Amino acid sequence: MSAEWHRYQLVGHEVDWFWPEPGRRPVWCMIYLHGRDRVLLRDEPYFTYWLKQLGLACVAPLGGEGWWVDRIAPSFDLQRTAEDYLLREVVPWLEQQWHLRPGRIGLFGISLGGHGALRLAFRYPKTFPVVSAISPTIDFYEAWGQGSELDQMYSSREHCRLDSAVLQIQTDDWPREIYFCCDPADFWYRGNERLREKLTALGIEHRCDLLTSAGGHSWDYFYRMAETALRFVREGLERQARRLL
Repeated sequence: MSAEWHRYQLVGHEVDWFWPEPGRRPVWCMIYLHGRDRVLLRDEPYFTYWLKQLGLACVAPLGGEGWWVDRIAPSFDLQRTAEDYLLREVVPWLEQQWHLRPGRIGLFGISLGGHGALRLAFRYPKTFPVVSAISPTIDFYEAWGQGSELDQMYSSREHCRLDSAVLQIQTDDWPREIYFCCDPADFWYRGNERLREKLTALGIEHRCDLLTSAGGHSWDYFYRMAETALRFVREGLERQARRLL
């Protein structure tokens, strides 16, 4: 593990913490939600490079298969949901340990973690006013019935669909900074199109890139979009801070 990353035990689960400037209190932070492949940013030097360049602290919980919903997922915990853990443990830890309050904390995720980040931001826009996602699996319910633990978490594909990010968008409140991107060759592309269509129809400001192609749903594409997605988090947090002045 890089000397810039540290692992903590936080209420029964491991989290990785990146501190861009040790010795100085971090100003901006993001929570990283990994995908089903469980790849962590501490193992990805290119992402770490951009975190350091942008001065972004990062906390990355280890979330099992990475569904990040308010349902018990056996790969994460048999007693509490990943959503509950993020809201009741990770966010308060950032405030108590690092003096980082909502408004200075963004959400970022890749693949299934990208869907999780968008879903959480749509559900809790005051807690997470800035969200960025690379290749989010918007139609994650398509995986229901294929033998994953998703089959244990929801009684039907329809129940799973009703819990998807697109259906969490609130018409009276939403994250003020939204970014997502998806390769046109990605299996999950149509869901991202639907998300764009719904946000546009509701008049919700957002940024998205559904044109850049660099290998489909792959780390080649994730690397291609890394700087843009992470820079959006940093700049989005700065814009949000100015709104609160």
